[in-house]
Amino acid sequence: MYNKEDILAQVNAANGTNYDDNDIIIGPPEAITGTHNTRVLLDGDEKQGYTGLKYVTYNRIVLSDVIPPNTFYCYGTGTGPASAILDQLKAHGVDLTDRDTVNDTVNYASGTYTLQLISTDYKWTGSTTILLQAAPTTMTGTVNAGSMTAPVLA
Repeated sequence: MYNKEDILAQVNAANGTNYDDNDIIIGPPEAITGTHNTRVLLDGDEKQGYTGLKYVTYNRIVLSDVIPPNTFYCYGTGTGPASAILDQLKAHGVDLTDRDTVNDTVNYASGTYTLQLISTDYKWTGSTTILLQAAPTTMTGTVNAGSMTAPVLA
């Protein structure tokens, strides 16, 4: 379960119902311990004729389990938006968006960046430390390699 629609789909499948987001109000995810790491409170919308409260528990993806701290390098120069890191992560199969993260600016000179997720994300939880390195720079010119001349590679 990763978003409100997924949660409703699971509730409907388990109960043989066809609730939608007009029928049930889904609260923000809460961190818990035990078999599952997350719970959300479902509240029947009285305007639609539904009453009652029910907790649903499930597991959000723990970011540091997918990207252990200090194991992933991102490249850039100066400062820039965290979305540049998210683009590099996406190329490796980790699909996060700006809406999932707390931090918005990366300083590549700092060497590390803590990618912190918002606590109300239904799919992901936690944080991890990303290692930062300056992006390679392009050099122009030639190198004399004896009898041949070759371009300089960055």
